[in-house]
Amino acid sequence: MKHIFLDIDGVLTSTRSVFAKIGSEYASRSQRANQADLIQTKGRDPTILHLLNTIDPVCVSLVKTLFQESGAKLVLSSAHRTRFIDPDDYSRPRSSRMYGNAAHLYDLRTLMWSIGLQIETDETGRPLFDVTQQPSGKSRKEEVQEYVERFEVDTYVILDDENVFGTDAPLVWCDLRYGFSFDNYQKAKLLLGS
Repeated sequence: MKHIFLDIDGVLTSTRSVFAKIGSEYASRSQRANQADLIQTKGRDPTILHLLNTIDPVCVSLVKTLFQESGAKLVLSSAHRTRFIDPDDYSRPRSSRMYGNAAHLYDLRTLMWSIGLQIETDETGRPLFDVTQQPSGKSRKEEVQEYVERFEVDTYVILDDENVFGTDAPLVWCDLRYGFSFDNYQKAKLLLGS
């Protein structure tokens, strides 16, 4: 099965979407801290609210098209994969094919739906969605490589705005100013053989 390893920041967001949706008043660190404090006191996680406010719909649409056309499994490699989880959950994989438990993966799928990425299911009704393991001081490259080896993934693409995977990795590097572009989409499609 084909796999798409997805980072969120700089792939599904872009400099333009952050600026357009939040504006220049969000530019200073102290202003961001004040807004985060305000949101936190109202019982919402400021990073999730920031994410939902800054998603670039064009980037999401292109990733969604790639996901649907390729029939690939979406694997969240972003730091956002640690949302909604008890740290102990990663030590108890719910099956030999997935990290995280059912409740955690459901919450993350709900987050993906809320930003516009509807997670498809396979012929047995299982969601085509997973996460790399909990961050443990390893690089993202090592986390992806461990997943690829553990689940014997042969065809995959990495969508990321960090170029830390080496020259031999099937990386589609996204410029964080633009997020996932049409050129990125075409390259990813070629790498997946779609």
